[in-house]
Amino acid sequence: MDNENVRERIIRHAAELFARHGCKSVTMDDIASSMGISKRTIYEIFRDKNSLVEACVHHFYERGNHDLEQLLNSADSVFNAFVSFTQSTSQVVLQLHYNFFREIQKYFPDVFTSTVQRYRELHRRNTKNLLLRGQQEGLFEKSVDADRVAVLITTVTSAIQTSNMFEELGYDSRKMTGDLVYNYMCGISTPKGLKMMKRLHEMYNSANIFLLNKMSHPSKGEAAAQQQNEQPQTAKQLNKNNKKYK
Repeated sequence: MDNENVRERIIRHAAELFARHGCKSVTMDDIASSMGISKRTIYEIFRDKNSLVEACVHHFYERGNHDLEQLLNSADSVFNAFVSFTQSTSQVVLQLHYNFFREIQKYFPDVFTSTVQRYRELHRRNTKNLLLRGQQEGLFEKSVDADRVAVLITTVTSAIQTSNMFEELGYDSRKMTGDLVYNYMCGISTPKGLKMMKRLHEMYNSANIFLLNKMSHPSKGEAAAQQQNEQPQTAKQLNKNNKKYK
C-alpha cells in the first residue's frame, strides 16, 4: 500500500478516534495500536500530533463542505436545502466528542486558526449561493446584495464562534449565533421567505435544545437516553411536512 493510501487511512481512523474521545486524550500510541501499525509509520507521514490533528480537522470541514454542495445541487428548494443541511450537521455534531472543538481551540490553537481562515471563504461562498437561489425563489428581497450579506454573516458568526464573549455573560454562543442570523435573515426576507424563516427557527430551536442536552450529558448512557427520547424528525420527514413552503 502506497504512502498516500496509508495517509488517508490514518486520517480517517484518527478522525474517528478524535471525534469519539477528544483530541487531548487520544495518543499516537492509541492510534497506531488500534490500526495495527507501528507508531513509526505514523511519524513517517505526520511530523507530530499537531499536524495529524490539523489533517483530521480539514477532513471534517471538507466532508461538511462536500455534503453541503451535494445538498444544494439536489434539493428542490432552498427551504429543503436548509432542512437537510441542518439535519446532516446535527448528526455530525452528535458523533463528535462533546468537547471536541473546545479542545482544538485550547490545545491546538494554530490548527484552529488555520482551519477557520481556510474554510471561512467556503462558508461565504455557500452562503452566497443559498441567498442567490433564495432570491430566485422569491424568498429574499431582490435588492439585497447577496455577496455583502454572505460576508457579514460569515464574519460575524466566525467571530462569535471563536470567542467566549457570550459564555462569560451566561449565554450559549450557538444559540446566540442562531438568533443573530435568524433576525437578520428575517429583515431581508419577503413575506413568503418570512414564513420559511419562522418555520426554520422553530426547527432550529428544537434541534438546539436536543444538542445542548446531548453536550451537557456526555456519558454514553445519558447520551443514548437523550437521543432516544428527543431525536428530531429526519430530513425526509421534515421535507414531506413542509412542501407548502416551496
